Amino acid sequence: MPEMTPTPEFLTCMRVLSGLYSEFKLTPQVIESYWIILADVEPDLLIAATQQIAASPETNFFPRAGALRAAAFGLVETASGTPNADDAWDEVMKAIGKYGMYRKPEFSDPLIQKALDGIGGWRTLCMSDESETSYTRDAFKKSFAAMIGRARTDVRMLPAVRAIAARFAGNGPALAAGPTVKRLAEGED
Repeated sequence: MPEMTPTPEFLTCMRVLSGLYSEFKLTPQVIESYWIILADVEPDLLIAATQQIAASPETNFFPRAGALRAAAFGLVETASGTPNADDAWDEVMKAIGKYGMYRKPEFSDPLIQKALDGIGGWRTLCMSDESETSYTRDAFKKSFAAMIGRARTDVRMLPAVRAIAARFAGNGPALAAGPTVKRLAEGED
């Protein structure tokens, strides 16, 4: 559980949003609830996310805590230059032209190499013929997008949630499911 004393920056963000969306009632309980979800977000990053959301013409209501959290981590992701699946594939295609089959390139993001490994690796890609390109491209992009999604989920996970999930890791779904689901899974009524 996060420290229960909100930072001054956090309170400023809540006041700014409350001022912009005056129909929203900012109560102590709401502030506490938002703080539980946003306490691990760096204060400067939360301010930037608040400004970004508030400046968006699509934001018509007081944003949910999850939207503020997603905006904060989205800003970091954008600034870090994380490629999307199309950009990653373009980087791979340029590397084929530059390095060929016998020299292995260094990619801008380690997940590009991981996605390549998932579809057979660098040499396999370089040796594939044009009839396989569409399938290979689609498989790579799907693999890369899934990896980015998993990485995004991991980075954005609340610390308290991560700690609980770690307790159950490796114990299988039955342990996390609880006694009722276990009984049903074992065929008991």
